[in-house]
Amino acid sequence: MRQVTTMLGELLKIFPRYEFEKFEKQYRSNHYTKYFTGWQQLITLLYAQISGHDSLRVIQTSLRVHAQ
Repeated sequence: MRQVTTMLGELLKIFPRYEFEKFEKQYRSNHYTKYFTGWQQLITLLYAQISGHDSLRVIQTSLRVHAQ
């Protein structure tokens, strides 16, 4: 089966996860995290920007559709 790289996938190549997590540890940015880690929040914000959503409810609904 052919793989298709999405726009989100291309953007995530710019931010290597290991470097992002290195900065998270360095600056202790996940110290008070309850639900979303910094990486998950970055992915969500990039997705919202690409898709043009400006409402949290619409972002949540569209992400649930793509959860599978």
